[in-house]
Amino acid sequence: FLVFGFSTRVVSLEEELTKVLTAFDGLEVSFTQEIYDQYANLIEVSSGICRVSKPSIEWRTTEPYRQTVLLSGDTLKIFDPDLEQLIVKTVGFESTPLNLLRQKDIRFDDFIVTELENGEDTKTRRYLFSPVSREAAYSGIEIETRRKELVLIKLIGLAGEQTRVHFSGKRQIFGGDLLFQLVVPEGTDIVEG
Repeated sequence: FLVFGFSTRVVSLEEELTKVLTAFDGLEVSFTQEIYDQYANLIEVSSGICRVSKPSIEWRTTEPYRQTVLLSGDTLKIFDPDLEQLIVKTVGFESTPLNLLRQKDIRFDDFIVTELENGEDTKTRRYLFSPVSREAAYSGIEIETRRKELVLIKLIGLAGEQTRVHFSGKRQIFGGDLLFQLVVPEGTDIVEG
């Protein structure tokens, strides 16, 4: 009975998460990103716009500096207009936590997923994704949902450092807005690797 109850809860939990993560598509959302060191000291705060058209994701930081990150297929492009530099590299599909947001077919094979306690708040749910691989560059990913919408992703580093991304101001995008291209000015230094 206990085994059956546990496996039913895991399936239900994965179904809930699949709905939330699948709905995070064809969207433009504002984000605020906070970076903390292993001692919980706030090191940096940035903000910008994230656009998702699975399997591509575009991350445009506007404050305090401008930078665009485009992850499409197995290609990661990072453009820094202040440095006039574009970095282009090939990444494995499983190698970046952003893949949770850009998967069309949500799979949990690479993680142990648990629901975290949330106190009295019944509209907010928190989940911890612990990587199965010992080679992962992070110890976990925490996802928070409110009213079945993604509101927070927390990446927990191996030494306890954290990156917290808060989402707000969601809007649907259509047509040409769903095609992401990173166009850089002529003369931009392109670094591949």
